Amino acid sequence: MKKDSNLYVKIVAGAIVVVLIALAMMNYKPLPTRSEELPSQAHPVLSEGGYQQAMLTYTSKGYEMVPSVLKAGIPVHVIVDLESVTGCLRSIILPQLGVKKTVGEGDDVIEFIPTTPGEYTIVCAMGMGTGKFRVE
Repeated sequence: MKKDSNLYVKIVAGAIVVVLIALAMMNYKPLPTRSEELPSQAHPVLSEGGYQQAMLTYTSKGYEMVPSVLKAGIPVHVIVDLESVTGCLRSIILPQLGVKKTVGEGDDVIEFIPTTPGEYTIVCAMGMGTGKFRVE
């Protein structure tokens, strides 16, 4: 009789675990990554603070900024996605703007004001990663 009751307890406990896992998976929503915080768009949207917000990631194509077109004369806050921008790629240079910044945990925002329309280059300090964005 003892073996039967132990088996019964194990079966019930296993069933409860399966039900709890199923319930947890039904309510699972992954946390948004930094790159999901901004909509994918070509042109910027002004924040309540009056600045343009952009996201900088690194892909197989190099640095990519979303939105890829910024407006001249309006301050920009670029949030760097530290999951994709790693190693020497975190030492970011915007040569035409005179901006040089090494980003990291707790300091992942680059700020600048683009004043002149044109195409701008993004490069890492070692020259291994590059990218471009436009200012209109």
